[in-house]
Amino acid sequence: MASKFEELPQGRSTSWSVQFRRLVAIGSMVLCLSCVQQGRLKDGVAEESPMEDQTRSGYCTMMVLRHAEKGSGADPDLTEEGHQRAEALAQHLSGQPVQRLLCTEYRRTRQTLEPLASRVGVEIETIEAGDAPAWREAIASIGAGQCVVICGHQNTVPMFVEEVGGSIGGTDRVSGQNWIPGHLFDRLYICNWPAADSLPSPAVVTRETQYGAVCD
Repeated sequence: MASKFEELPQGRSTSWSVQFRRLVAIGSMVLCLSCVQQGRLKDGVAEESPMEDQTRSGYCTMMVLRHAEKGSGADPDLTEEGHQRAEALAQHLSGQPVQRLLCTEYRRTRQTLEPLASRVGVEIETIEAGDAPAWREAIASIGAGQCVVICGHQNTVPMFVEEVGGSIGGTDRVSGQNWIPGHLFDRLYICNWPAADSLPSPAVVTRETQYGAVCD
């Protein structure tokens, strides 16, 4: 039995076939252009680049980490391991368009960010760890297309992430608060949310990554 296409007059069938092929070709070109805009093409499939769309227009980016390994005392410096980790952080984020660097008043948080500050040419701003209103204001001021890196502590890092609507897994519960386990220094938490959202954002996306020497 002849198909519907074969029942069409010859001239009309040929015209439809040519138009169909043209439409397929145009559609493929549009798809490829869309893939190129969203990421790299790999075997015909769009592949997002590392830390993709972190600072794309319309989205805010906050990267939060705990200070690197520290010595003992009330306000200790970083250990040799800690300084090595700080250098690893600078290398890890050197290609990112960082606009602001924030830390608490303690040496260990500032020293963790110093190599990165030198690498990206951004001054480190200090906010006291206990000044919750100042931290909320700083986080709320992150604008569209901006990338802000914050170095805090076991208890403040989860709070910063929760402030934008995100959450961190694998934390310890201490006095009703979420704390990063004491042996972990290699985690970097990346939060992205639409700039049009009020905080906490219902659309925030939080990713946990690692840098430097791995902590078991």
